[in-house]
Amino acid sequence: MRNFKVSLLFILFTSASVLAQNDVFHQSPAIYGGWNCNVALDSLNKKSKGINNITAWVFGYTYGKKIQFKKGKSPASKTEYKDVLVPYLTEYCKKNRDSTFFHAMDSYVDFKLKQGEAVIGN
Repeated sequence: MRNFKVSLLFILFTSASVLAQNDVFHQSPAIYGGWNCNVALDSLNKKSKGINNITAWVFGYTYGKKIQFKKGKSPASKTEYKDVLVPYLTEYCKKNRDSTFFHAMDSYVDFKLKQGEAVIGN
């Protein structure tokens, strides 16, 4: 439990420091899940070195929901990320223009659960 708290604090502080340096911080809610679906998708699709903030949010979201993916079916997998997650979220956001990124991720997780590629557990 202590390691989880330390990790959570680290993520919160590093995210806040990065956000404070970013113009998007001043234009949108600081919580990525509250962003409009399409704004979040733009960030997901940007080419950048390493992991971007929205991708880190995706990993934190799935971790926080205690979602366990089958091997190779996690958004952490490059193939899953590129071939499944981003296209799924893109399609969801096209159909639900006023939706938040949080709702899009809920839909993605429901899809993975129905496919039998993920479970919610400890």
